[in-house]
Amino acid sequence: MENLKLMQLPVEQIHRAWNQIEPLLASLEQYCNGECTTEQSKVELIKGLSITLVSVDPSMKIVGVLVGSWNMTPGKRIFFVTAWAGADSLPDYLYAELENWVKANGGTAMHCAVRDSMGRMLKQRWQYEKVYTIYEKEIV
Repeated sequence: MENLKLMQLPVEQIHRAWNQIEPLLASLEQYCNGECTTEQSKVELIKGLSITLVSVDPSMKIVGVLVGSWNMTPGKRIFFVTAWAGADSLPDYLYAELENWVKANGGTAMHCAVRDSMGRMLKQRWQYEKVYTIYEKEIV
């Protein structure tokens, strides 16, 4: 299965690739707690407010998408993943490429906003640790 490649999708290519990216992002909408729709994600990607990485097969078909942005703290440059979709689209060898991409872009850590089952997978496969938990109260 070592035929997938990880690529950063330039902002100007989002429109062209949207028909492949949209169903992947739409599959995540049920986990967004109403914070973001697929169309809102599209606007964010088109404006370049987030970085889009895609997994492609040899025919250049997009089989996975990872969306994130850079966050800075006094001690870390963090690539914060806000969307990760595509069943089996990030095998271990491709995940190693993702870590190399983060390092090559000055990153020192990765954070992911995920549901519990994805968190368990990240911990088991790639040794992620739970850093913090976010609680929310809506003010209406």
